[in-house]
Amino acid sequence: MNVDRRRTFEVMAVILLSLFNVFILLWRTIITPGLIYVRDTYPPIFMSPPEPVSNGVINILFVMDTPDLPVYLSSYFLPSEVVDKLYYAYPIFLGFISMYFSSKYFLKKLIKVQTRRERIILYGVPVITAFLFTTSPPFMYFTYWTNYATFVALYPSLLATLDYVKGRPGLKGAIILALMSTLTTTDPRGFLYTILTVLAFTLYNVKDKEFLKTFATAIPIYIGLNIRTFASLLIQGKVYNGLGTSIEIQQLWLNYQNYPFLDEIRGVGLFRPLLDFYSNAFIYTLSLLLPAFVILAFILYFEKVRKVTNLPFVFAVYIITVIMESSTITLFNHVFTLNLIYYLNDVLKESPFFPYMWLILPTYVEEVIPPSLFLMFGVLLGVFLADVSNRFKEKYVVFLLLAVFLVTAQLTSSYTSLAGGDYSGNYMPTPIPKPLYDVAYYLDHHDIGKVVIYVQPIQYDGREYSAEGFVGLPNVTLLPFYNSTNISTILAFYGVQYVVTNEPDVVSFLKSVGGFNQTYCVDGIYVFEDLDFKTSFTSKGVYILATYPQNLTLLPKGVAVVPPYVHVPEQYLAGVIGGNSTYLLYDIYQNYSLSIPAQRLPYPTNFSCTIIPTSTANQILSTFPGAPLIQVFNPASESVKVPWGEGYYYIILSYVQHPGGGIIKVSNGSYSVAFNTNGELRIVEVGMKMFVHEEIILSHVDDLPVYIVGMEAIPMQLLSSDIHLDPKNVTVVYYPVTGNVIPSVNYNIVIGEVETPTNPNLLPFILVNLAVFITVLFEYFKRD
Repeated sequence: MNVDRRRTFEVMAVILLSLFNVFILLWRTIITPGLIYVRDTYPPIFMSPPEPVSNGVINILFVMDTPDLPVYLSSYFLPSEVVDKLYYAYPIFLGFISMYFSSKYFLKKLIKVQTRRERIILYGVPVITAFLFTTSPPFMYFTYWTNYATFVALYPSLLATLDYVKGRPGLKGAIILALMSTLTTTDPRGFLYTILTVLAFTLYNVKDKEFLKTFATAIPIYIGLNIRTFASLLIQGKVYNGLGTSIEIQQLWLNYQNYPFLDEIRGVGLFRPLLDFYSNAFIYTLSLLLPAFVILAFILYFEKVRKVTNLPFVFAVYIITVIMESSTITLFNHVFTLNLIYYLNDVLKESPFFPYMWLILPTYVEEVIPPSLFLMFGVLLGVFLADVSNRFKEKYVVFLLLAVFLVTAQLTSSYTSLAGGDYSGNYMPTPIPKPLYDVAYYLDHHDIGKVVIYVQPIQYDGREYSAEGFVGLPNVTLLPFYNSTNISTILAFYGVQYVVTNEPDVVSFLKSVGGFNQTYCVDGIYVFEDLDFKTSFTSKGVYILATYPQNLTLLPKGVAVVPPYVHVPEQYLAGVIGGNSTYLLYDIYQNYSLSIPAQRLPYPTNFSCTIIPTSTANQILSTFPGAPLIQVFNPASESVKVPWGEGYYYIILSYVQHPGGGIIKVSNGSYSVAFNTNGELRIVEVGMKMFVHEEIILSHVDDLPVYIVGMEAIPMQLLSSDIHLDPKNVTVVYYPVTGNVIPSVNYNIVIGEVETPTNPNLLPFILVNLAVFITVLFEYFKRD
């Protein structure tokens, strides 16, 4: 068999083995009809293809994700159930192929294939390594996010490419490096880790001038191959910066979540407590054998691998990441604290990089651990077997049994991945009955607004189907059932156009209460249209609903309403519903807002803009989106400067009242007023007259959480006792708009002319990108 035929046969064999590997891991997932509802993922029953641009916003995650393009494109011609399963299977398929060829590449440099046994090692060990890699708990955990898992899957190829390019400098090497770096640029994290890896490798080989030239040549090629991404960042950089800040305020605490060295060394890290990977001490011990072998074998064969490969760099990536992300390490029965990443976090959180710190969350950084660990395992195992094969020919079987034991130990510790063919039940599809498909089809062709569901399990064709399938309907939102004659107004306020229900009591209620029209019914599943829903309407001014989200029965029809934390310009302010004049004063005198010192801390011992997510915090964040919250957990106080001089002020404190809330005090140093924030969820605004010298002291006096929205200090001489409102008209719309907009919780309130957002035209950049790609490939093969 000639070389070309052998290569073709090898590639086809690896592809078939990879497909077989996918089937071994997910056979039950593949053959079971339905959609996969896992954690917080609810795939739609009708899965529309992703759009590069929608409502004026560029979908950067789709635009930059080159390697996952086949999965995205499959949604154009494959059913949702198939596409949904591809999202989980595709990274496993790529990971097997990537690890096989990467480990084989290094092995081919390190062992001389002169005997049949060495040839078996050259081809057999990479197959085993690829299987162990894709079945490992860390890798399978990442398959929940396709773009994360794709980066993990392709990272071994990036490491192998760097070594390959170092030995083949020049334009061709630069093209290969740029192409491989493009494939690992799956999302913003993939971009960052790719750049950091390539830069680190460049520093590692800083004395190699030829590689430095190749690296410099690869930069413009990489930019050209990703011009659509850089153009998107240039066009909408401010949007992404704002989103980054919002994400980091809620996730900064995660940057300070790390785990012991023995957890990090296996790559399980942050998600170790989330899944029961190791049910007993025996399996836990077995899971440590593979990293232990890698470390010992690397020390043993250091000189050999250093001379002909850059494997020491791969080991450095692995071990430095492990140490940086470890909280503690136990040596000789003594626990030593590490937490080295804290020092970096403490610097970054006070720097301009703060909005981007979500990119280096431990669970993301640890994406580089499994691929580098298993890549080294495959290479070092092959080197070890080839070495003992030559040195201990008569006792080779003993060492072979040792290798079999290592592989068996790793497979045993990976039982959660292999169990049941559906990732231990995590990827078990939920069957969708035909009536639900019919309802989804109807809504997909009729709905404009949201769809609310009040449902129970479906009885169809002699079988019971889970009610969970309803969440796959188009534009579904989850709201409590409002047993009120005003329910159509309440749901319209939330942007609900249709109600879907199969509960007989709800059906009877909606038929009798008024405000709804039954538009569709199939096998006991009813669709009602909310007659109060309008895509847009005109309102004379905007009202503040003081009790939001409570007492929604107070909502009048056809009126613009906002919660208390949303600012309304005075000329458009119509009044307050369910509250006193303090709510109006807080809005009118917004210019007298005080700046409450809020720290960026992982576990606030004082007032912090970092929101540690708890069930209560998540409910508050979802109920009051965009509210400028300050969180306090422990006893603490802050001095708030009043810049308008000494005198009498009307102080207004705005805070979130919630079940289990703590006590907050407002003081001028000699006189204080305490407020108990415990109660039904809502935003409360309270006023008090107080003489202030230079500052107001805010104090949190217990261990119950408090959430502050803001505080104002209005000079008494400026405070008007008579509030006269003469609001101008505004337009309320339930779709994205641009211009002067007041963002309510559920719709946009437009001041002036309604303008829909213009979608940026990415076509020229995509065409340029395609032209660069074709040119690069032509140049590469021309020089082959």
